[in-house]
Amino acid sequence: MVFLLLGGSLVRMISAWDAAIYLRIAQTGYTGNVNLYVFAPLYPSLTRLMGGFWAAFLIANICSIASVFLLYKITNFPTALLFASFPTFLVFGTSAYADPMMMFFLILSYWLYSRKQYWPMCISLTLAILTKYTALFAIPIFLLLVAYRTRLKLRTLMAFSLPVCAMGAIMYWLWTATGDPLAFIHRQAAWGATGLVDPITQANWVLTGWFTTQAAVLSSSQPWMWLLRNYAFQIPTLALLAIALWRRKFELVAIGLPFVLLTLTTIGMPAISTPRLILPGIWVCFVAFKDQIQEHKTEAMVLTVCFVLIGLSWLLCFSRGGFVA
Repeated sequence: MVFLLLGGSLVRMISAWDAAIYLRIAQTGYTGNVNLYVFAPLYPSLTRLMGGFWAAFLIANICSIASVFLLYKITNFPTALLFASFPTFLVFGTSAYADPMMMFFLILSYWLYSRKQYWPMCISLTLAILTKYTALFAIPIFLLLVAYRTRLKLRTLMAFSLPVCAMGAIMYWLWTATGDPLAFIHRQAAWGATGLVDPITQANWVLTGWFTTQAAVLSSSQPWMWLLRNYAFQIPTLALLAIALWRRKFELVAIGLPFVLLTLTTIGMPAISTPRLILPGIWVCFVAFKDQIQEHKTEAMVLTVCFVLIGLSWLLCFSRGGFVA
């Protein structure tokens, strides 16, 4: 309501940046542009099935609310509220992106893992992969965690055949459609990503790459601002994960760290999307420090208000065509 009162446009927000790409896929499929195959099919398919434009907004918001509620069940109210207000979650959990759906399935997978429900967990992981391919990073981690907990019990580990078969089906589909079973990786080059790099190379790309040095970008910001913004998300998250590791929160660190490291080792458009791509590594920090957040409710509420103000300003910028990924 505040967003609308301040002049925000839901229509522009639902059709901005990647949201427009998901809508295009929902309307016309992957035909006409082979580069669209980097986007997983579940979210646009559900959007098409449920009616199109407004369905994209509805699905994203339902998944966001479900993610917050699930985190509340895992942790406590102050922690869930703080997570809900986190700026990039507020922006991309409100606009029509696939990220909130993937977040929901990842958090659900952890909840099911904590309850030792491994087959439902693997179904959830499968749905996460079909929503965004970056969820693939979670598969070997959960496999190792389950293998350690169950002492390599084969019947339990067979549950992981579900995400493996799903990924096999995706690769077969890509092979028949494009001739390349790894098109979702190789087509990243069209978005400026040419593989994993070291953090120094990434920093150099952010400072000198084709996106941040465009005239339209330079009119409103400088390349060093993009790099500083990345570090403002990466460094605190890494520090929190390091503290969580010192406090023996091994499972949570194992789940979140690969996603954080990914944001440090990419170039191209993914390198300037750190605040969004780091989200799968952020929620584990909230879970790891739930007791501290509960203990310091006043400080958590102050931080929540700050998060909301930042997120709201970003959301307004996003709906007006600004790039806040």
